[in-house]
Amino acid sequence: MTKPLSLTQQVHQIIRAHLMPEDYAIDATCGNGHDSVFLARHAAHVFAFDIQKQAIENTRKRIHDEGLTDKVSLYCTGHQHLAETVPSQFHQRIKAITFNLGYLPGSDKRIITQAESTLKALHASLQLLAPTGLITLLIYPGHSGGDTEYHSIQHWLSQSSDPLQIDVIESARIRPGSPLLYVLQKTRFNNTLDRL
Repeated sequence: MTKPLSLTQQVHQIIRAHLMPEDYAIDATCGNGHDSVFLARHAAHVFAFDIQKQAIENTRKRIHDEGLTDKVSLYCTGHQHLAETVPSQFHQRIKAITFNLGYLPGSDKRIITQAESTLKALHASLQLLAPTGLITLLIYPGHSGGDTEYHSIQHWLSQSSDPLQIDVIESARIRPGSPLLYVLQKTRFNNTLDRL
């Protein structure tokens, strides 16, 4: 029996099918650099953000080891500052933005993404996306503070007037607090939500 793909693997599969080599991407929570490396392999350039210096250094080392330093711009700042940090010539040209919320694996679990800054980052992301660009949003309701962030995102999505197709993918192991993957894609149609 084939082992089901993890949500992280599904993020990569979805983005890989969407990105072209000439496209631009954002890693809004670069953490240990896995998504930044993946994006850099498939896009022209990546803008990577994290509020923690350790995350930026971890990502810097990983992209250096992979020979991708020239393809990634690193910013040690919160993802709520996406719009004012990404150079204006790339606004409305970003084809994929990935968020992996929660805490930095292997670090202080008390330092987590916060609902308020994440919602600001999502709002900024919609300004940066190219037509038909997409956002992947991996949410972890099970950790301390994660449930608040999850419900805030749900509410924000239900109130959004932006034309988005919204798909929700559940973890293969469904249990209370299991992670969820939201895939948001700009469309020309009305907001649709498969499941909230």
